[in-house]
Amino acid sequence: MKSVSQRNFIVTAAMIFVALFLVVLSIFGIGKTYVLDEYKFSMENSAKEVARAASAISESDSLSSWSLAMTISSVSKATGNDVFITDDAGTVVCCCDDEPLCKHLGKTVPAEVINAIRNSGIFEGESDLNGILETPRIIAAVPVTDENSAEIGYVFVHTNEDSIFSTWRAFIIIIIAISRIIVTMW
Repeated sequence: MKSVSQRNFIVTAAMIFVALFLVVLSIFGIGKTYVLDEYKFSMENSAKEVARAASAISESDSLSSWSLAMTISSVSKATGNDVFITDDAGTVVCCCDDEPLCKHLGKTVPAEVINAIRNSGIFEGESDLNGILETPRIIAAVPVTDENSAEIGYVFVHTNEDSIFSTWRAFIIIIIAISRIIVTMW
């Protein structure tokens, strides 16, 4: 038979462990939403910067030019996001892949996505764009305009959700491990 103090200790330790577990879950839940919103905002800003660069380059060259491909490749590597550009019909003409003829070139973005960009000036969502992307990815897309503000193409910035939350998952595992060590030390 266990003494009263042992039972009290076990109950107290269990309550502390449950409380720590609930705190970790709430931090993860709130933090995940915040991190995702901030990352989407960053992707939108990256798309706008690429659109400005594409607009400037398109004055003397085309949206499928090698110089534009090198520019978006640099942005892609700097931000950790993938980037491609379509013409005004939604056909991919430029990509950040290192391969000159990547697998995305020539594929067409779904009309509903292009229409969403035309109507609101931006598309944010998760999609595989009808097979252009291998898996559904988080996407931010904006129009590329010429000097007359006519839409001449669209910039798509996309990333995998796993790459955003890999740090969070490691953080949660560490917190759970530390809380378990603290509880077992008593």
